[in-house]
Amino acid sequence: PISNVQVEPPGRGIEEATGEDVKQYLTHLAAEKNVAASTQRQALNALVFFFREVLGREPGDLSGFQASRRPPRVPTVLTTAECLRLFDQLEGTAKLMAQLTYGAGLRLLELLRLRVQDLDLERGIVTVRAGKGGKDRVTVLPESLKGALAQHLERLRKLFEEDRAVGVAGTWMP
Repeated sequence: PISNVQVEPPGRGIEEATGEDVKQYLTHLAAEKNVAASTQRQALNALVFFFREVLGREPGDLSGFQASRRPPRVPTVLTTAECLRLFDQLEGTAKLMAQLTYGAGLRLLELLRLRVQDLDLERGIVTVRAGKGGKDRVTVLPESLKGALAQHLERLRKLFEEDRAVGVAGTWMP
C-alpha cells in the first residue's frame, strides 16, 4: 500500500515524499519484501500516477532503484513416460478423463464442463466453452481416444434412454 512509503525524516507525510523516497521504497520491495518484478512495476506505476494525478507534481528521477530479481517459477510437468504410467494405474471413466485432459490440453474445469455436443469425433475436435478468460476455443481430439469416447458416449446414450423410459428427470444445465 502507498502508506508504506518510507520517508525521511520520520513524521513527513506522503505529500512531501520525493523521487528519492519512491526509489527507496521500490528498492525495499525488491530487497526486503522479495516481490515479483510485475508487483514492483505496478507499485511504480501507482506511485507515478499518485504523484501526477493526486499531488499534481512530477515525482522526479526514478531511475536507479534496485529491480526485483525473483526468478520466474518453471512449471512442473510430467514426462510422457510418467503420464503413460499414470494412465496405466487408472481404469474406466477416470482413465478416459485423464487421457482426454492430457491429449486435448484441457484444464480440469474445462473437462468437467464438457458436453456431448462439444465432442466432434468425425472431425477430431473438442470445443471448449467458457474456458479461461470466459473464451471459447477449439482443440484437437486425439485420434487414439476416438474409439474409447465413442464407446463411452454409446454407454451414456443407453443410460439416458433407460432413465427417460422410467421418468428420471434430466440434468442441470449451466
